[in-house]
Amino acid sequence: MNLKHKEQQNRNIKMIRFLKNSSLYSIIQKAVIFIFGQRERLAKRYISGKGLEIGALNYPLNVSTQKAKITYIDRENNNFLRKHYPELDSQKFVKIGIVDDGEKLKKVKNNSQDFVIANHFIEHCEDPITTLINHLRVLKNRGVVFWAVPNKNRTFDRKRPKTTLSHLWRDYKVGPKISRKRHYEEWVEYVLGTPDQKIQKEALKLMKEKYSIHFHVWTPDSFRLFLNFARKKLKLRFKIEEFVVNLNEFIVIIRKND
Repeated sequence: MNLKHKEQQNRNIKMIRFLKNSSLYSIIQKAVIFIFGQRERLAKRYISGKGLEIGALNYPLNVSTQKAKITYIDRENNNFLRKHYPELDSQKFVKIGIVDDGEKLKKVKNNSQDFVIANHFIEHCEDPITTLINHLRVLKNRGVVFWAVPNKNRTFDRKRPKTTLSHLWRDYKVGPKISRKRHYEEWVEYVLGTPDQKIQKEALKLMKEKYSIHFHVWTPDSFRLFLNFARKKLKLRFKIEEFVVNLNEFIVIIRKND
């Protein structure tokens, strides 16, 4: 590896670590989204009744407490999450009500919720089609899914190829394990800028650590194609109420129709 390439890789790694771990970045991000973003407007319009928010950690969606009662879900309890994210020590975390896999929601009854909120979550899911199915499964008729999804062209994922429909379908039908190694290799190559001869070694290292990456990446157009593909292929009953490009993300409101 030449010196220039190594310096660039180190800068990329530091940038990713900063984005994932800096409490200062989190504060700035909250301020920008609050002032310029669309989340608050859409939440006011669509979030009411009893529902769930997945993976909120220190940054829950701001909703009316008079209109909505939220149960927070995460993969671990608050004590574990505090230890896992020491860089967020000064931040207030939501109180976890249910410890569960947000992709599967095994502890949540069918047709029991008015809404499911999962912001910057679907890209971390290894099987997005199953995630969509389960988020719809727990909703009552006319309930809504509120997803904010990173726009790959406006994030550190911009060099990565878009996730294809055939890839998503294979992960759903065969299981995501078949794609896992390539996902990590892609992350190491395009996001961290690792040279070719180091890609496999670094990818295996992150896999062993179960390092949290964006397994899938979308533009607004490719994500809309994913939703329409899944709806048609599996005869899922929902409609897209809103699809709004918002800063470095896009927000999708899906309404279940039984």
